[in-house]
Amino acid sequence: MSIEVWPFLVSRNRYLDYRTVVAPDFICEAKTGNLLARVTTGDLTEPGKGFIRQIFGSKVGDFTIVYRILKATQKDLNSQVGDEILKDQFGREILLIEGVVIQEIKTQKNVLISQKNIEEVHQKLIEGYTEFWEHRDPHPAIPSDKLSLSIDSSSRPLQLEEIELFQVESPISNHNQEKKRVGFIKSWGNNVNYVVFLTIILAVMVAFGLIYRSEIWGGKIVYDCTTIEYKNIRLESKNNIDDVLNNLQKEYPDATIFLNAEFKLKSNKQWQYLIKREKLNELEKYTINLYGNILKLQEHPLDLAIAQLSNQEIVEYINISAKIINKKECQINS
Repeated sequence: MSIEVWPFLVSRNRYLDYRTVVAPDFICEAKTGNLLARVTTGDLTEPGKGFIRQIFGSKVGDFTIVYRILKATQKDLNSQVGDEILKDQFGREILLIEGVVIQEIKTQKNVLISQKNIEEVHQKLIEGYTEFWEHRDPHPAIPSDKLSLSIDSSSRPLQLEEIELFQVESPISNHNQEKKRVGFIKSWGNNVNYVVFLTIILAVMVAFGLIYRSEIWGGKIVYDCTTIEYKNIRLESKNNIDDVLNNLQKEYPDATIFLNAEFKLKSNKQWQYLIKREKLNELEKYTINLYGNILKLQEHPLDLAIAQLSNQEIVEYINISAKIINKKECQINS
């Protein structure tokens, strides 16, 4: 029995953060390789085990991924050396998230991939990872070719844990909305004088503050002003994350604050649940990624981070930065 697959790899090196290193050729052509880095979550896998996840609504159609997570070693760069675990420039252990893409939707019951198969895939990915290891600047993912994997009766299939399906936000609905907007404008253009039409649009934009909001107060004009401040945050200890985040919120009570952070956690069970839950809300822009016990937050709302990190023990502090958006009124003399 055989199955057609395309190998992929998500990892990091000494200088660059986790990203898609190798991706199927058709995914590279569609310039959507980063999707694989977004959808591969989970903890280290034991031999004979792996993950399976269904991906819907991507630019290249629906597909299934089967993968495992293991620690990268010196052997992955040079087969002649030992099993020392590779680390980044901060001394953190590096993970390899490697597997295959199946160009159709499959369930764990009808995917038969053995440990021998996944080792074969690993060997084909080593060349790409060795090339990536030397990169200091971002490069596009390396394309992989189709591979036929076969499993015989003596081989035992991997025990696959099914991860909740991932739905990519489709651009079709946005396209339809844009077509409606264009049709609306055209119909108005046919019935309303062009100058009058522009006047109406400008008036509406002013009324809703899309251009600016002005109010006259005794010889002064008040405009809406927005400032964006970026702030690096340092922890005095691994246990004062609550105090630091709460103080930040008190320091900027009227601001909207987003966090970009990376931590090494003692326990990641709570975050595995949160990752699944947050991805259900496609309207939010923030993301949560978990690589082993390393948690990464991107554009994460401060109030949500305070609630989620309140009972977490940070084993290793890596970095935290805040994006602080202040909306205030500034006065200009008329």
